[in-house]
Amino acid sequence: MPLAAEMDAILHGERRASSKTPARQDQIKNLPDAAIVVMANTPMAVCGKQLLPWTASGYGSPVVADPLYEAMVLTPQSILGALQSGYCPRWHASAGRE
Repeated sequence: MPLAAEMDAILHGERRASSKTPARQDQIKNLPDAAIVVMANTPMAVCGKQLLPWTASGYGSPVVADPLYEAMVLTPQSILGALQSGYCPRWHASAGRE
C-alpha cells in the first residue's frame, strides 16, 4: 500500500498529464460510485443509477443517468482504480447515503 507522499506524487502526475491531454470520456455504466463527471457544465457524482450534482455546500437532487451517456471524467485514474477495487468513500450527508 503506497504511503501518502507516494500517492500525492502519483496524483500530481495524473493532474499534470490531464492538463495536457483531452479529458477522458467514459460511459456512466462503466464508472464506480463516487466517480466525478461533468454533465451540462456541472460536476456530478455517480451514485448507483443516478448522478448527484455537486456544489461547495453539498449535493443536489439526484438526476437519473442514462447508463450509455459518455461523460467527461474528472476523477483521476488511480482514484477510479481504488473505487473499482472496492474502496467505499464517506459521502456527505446531503448525498442521502451512509
